[in-house]
Amino acid sequence: MSGKVLAIIIGTITGMLCIVFMQMAIYRAYPLPAGTDLYYADSVANAVKTMPKPVFHWLLVSYAIAAFIAGSLSTIISGRSSAYPALISAAVMTIAGAINAFSVHMPGWFIITLLFCYLPTAFSAWLLFRKKTQPF
Repeated sequence: MSGKVLAIIIGTITGMLCIVFMQMAIYRAYPLPAGTDLYYADSVANAVKTMPKPVFHWLLVSYAIAAFIAGSLSTIISGRSSAYPALISAAVMTIAGAINAFSVHMPGWFIITLLFCYLPTAFSAWLLFRKKTQPF
């Protein structure tokens, strides 16, 4: 398996795990309504309607942190020469996040912001961790 493919896989999986753990922390601070079953999209969609706005802000922050971690790992593992592993990891996370957001009927402003969250953050991670002799 190519080093860049492995970097993409490891970066993406780590980013997704970061999202899971950060969401657990968010839901501890802002508990879901009683009876919400996270395994059913309809149940989560009903809970989303009652969530206060700060929950969505914290979710976006957690997505940005996860994209930064995924981009950093992908860049470092791939040899720090190309932005593609970081951007591909972020693209996969964007697609997964969009599917999740649409399936649980997140607010429109949240979905639009989510779509523009992952790629710039992963790119900034690449800029930070790339070989400094690499041009943009």
